[in-house]
Amino acid sequence: MIKQLKVIAVFTFCILLISTGCKKNEIKTDANSQLASRELQSLTPVVEIISLTSCEGCYWGDFTAEGLSLNKDIQALIIHHYGIPGVQSGEVHPNFIHDQYFHLFDQWGSTGYPMAAVNRRDFSQLSPPKNEKGIALWRESWNWASKQIRSETAKVNLGLKMEKLGHNSYKLTYEHYCTQDISPMSRLHIAITQSNIKAYLRGSGNDYIHNHVCRGFLSKKEGIDLSMAASKAKSHMSSIEFTIPELYGNGDLPTGGGRSIPEEMEIIAFVTSENGDIIGASKIDFP
Repeated sequence: MIKQLKVIAVFTFCILLISTGCKKNEIKTDANSQLASRELQSLTPVVEIISLTSCEGCYWGDFTAEGLSLNKDIQALIIHHYGIPGVQSGEVHPNFIHDQYFHLFDQWGSTGYPMAAVNRRDFSQLSPPKNEKGIALWRESWNWASKQIRSETAKVNLGLKMEKLGHNSYKLTYEHYCTQDISPMSRLHIAITQSNIKAYLRGSGNDYIHNHVCRGFLSKKEGIDLSMAASKAKSHMSSIEFTIPELYGNGDLPTGGGRSIPEEMEIIAFVTSENGDIIGASKIDFP
């Protein structure tokens, strides 16, 4: 069953990529067209939750993450990755899984739900509140880890611009600026999230509001190459044209992923280092 759902998730995302072509354009920049700040900025926390709609206590993860997003001293960006639920008799679960879920789950070493990666960093050597053993952290450590991240300086500043080209078609222009030398192996990742989705969650019923649900990535799992500008004070601008589908997860709710509603969607872009941890991040709403 898991293999079948893997195939379905990958096939669905491939349709998205084929329909968009993810057409990439290189852009020459000047002082008037800059998108990324040239000033030093604090590093933005990116909290990526792993949970299931069959996890009765996972609403606590949503509650904690929302607090980190709204906290003016943290202002975390949230990406919620849903796996395959364990369905009990009489339950009808939405299909929120996306094609990179299994890769992230395996990479982060999640041992339960809800857990989260904070900037995809391994905090196990820094004595977090719980005895964490990998990248995936239990909920009690998210606030602590996010504060650690926010106290640092971003190595990369990201600037984003969105334009609507037609029905469900968009152009994302992005620029990265290096505040210091970064590894030529650093990569850009671009996620799409959607909020205010009313669907089932065990213990909370059919009217639970799911926020920050990851709808997939515009980038492949290895990310987008940034080696053309990896030295301090270097920058590079490019763009991607893409189309979002009418429906995610092979259909409408309650058994599919539901409709795409641009007014409830945003792009979260972030740069990972050679080690995989996030060294710069930004977001933008859909126009």
